[in-house]
Amino acid sequence: MILIKTKDYVSEGFSYGDGEIICSVIDQILERGDSVTVDFTDIDSYTALFFKVSLTEHLSSMTKDEYDSRIRVENLSELGDLVYNQCYRTAVKFYSSTPEEQEMYIQSIRDMMEELGVSE
Repeated sequence: MILIKTKDYVSEGFSYGDGEIICSVIDQILERGDSVTVDFTDIDSYTALFFKVSLTEHLSSMTKDEYDSRIRVENLSELGDLVYNQCYRTAVKFYSSTPEEQEMYIQSIRDMMEELGVSE
């Protein structure tokens, strides 16, 4: 298991760009067949977007069991743990559903955004 110290790559877990940086590091490790532990020591700011891009998006290309055995997360703050676990549960549910269910979920989000006047 390879250890990634998030603080070595980003100063916070906040933006899409931060997520892409961590995702790229994780991808390099996974492509070699290794497993990864992502250490969040000294990272205090987190968003769901960051976790989706950096971590849970991997559930689109692997099973939940494979993800759980190959990607570990440690040293999140209490808030970070809550946000990450919500993203994780949502991704597991989404990626384990049928394509039709996924499309219905996406459409419901689009409808909600339209009602709120938010564009994609």
